[in-house]
Amino acid sequence: MKDLFPYGKVVGWILSVLVSALLVMSAVGKLQKADGMKEQMEHLAFPETSILPIGVAEIGSVALYLFPPTSLFGAVLLASYMGGACAAHVRIGEPCIVQIIIGVVIWIGFVLRRPDVLRASLGLPISSR
Repeated sequence: MKDLFPYGKVVGWILSVLVSALLVMSAVGKLQKADGMKEQMEHLAFPETSILPIGVAEIGSVALYLFPPTSLFGAVLLASYMGGACAAHVRIGEPCIVQIIIGVVIWIGFVLRRPDVLRASLGLPISSR
């Protein structure tokens, strides 16, 4: 089966690395309790004690997302994380378009990297490569 988009894996990795870098920077800020992180979490109605576990979950999910054998699980975790972030913003009356865009980019990057998973989930034949 011929690929419709021959550079899909390269583009998928580029998108995945870019979104992962963004999430790692966010997680490192949480782990280091960067300036303003406490205030930002309080603004979202999260207690200060939740900063460390959220940062660890974020880093762990990114690691699973970038490691090919666990990338599907990582994509599910990151999409769920972004859904929770969106819910946190909506709960206090803020828009969550950025979180939605990041979630979509997570899935686009994954599907371009692993078109076999998309084909299998849609019941299409998987290429022999």
